[in-house]
Amino acid sequence: RTMAMRSEARVEAEVEEEENFGPQPLSRLEQCGISASDIKKMEDAGFHTIEAVAYAPKKELLNIKGISEAKADKILVRNNSNS
Repeated sequence: RTMAMRSEARVEAEVEEEENFGPQPLSRLEQCGISASDIKKMEDAGFHTIEAVAYAPKKELLNIKGISEAKADKILVRNNSNS
């Protein structure tokens, strides 16, 4: 019984680790103070991962209706500190 519990715990730990690799969903930006409505605007503009936004030129973010220069700066700063 103890062995089974240990292997279950190991599997759970591996699953949690896997979630930290690969493209991160934009929704994670909410934890950094980016509003859900701004995240939705970026998704509607075709950005679906933090990486997509991080590598986008600032000008491209400014083309999104409702994303001001200050918001674009905040998003880019947050992204660079996350990666």
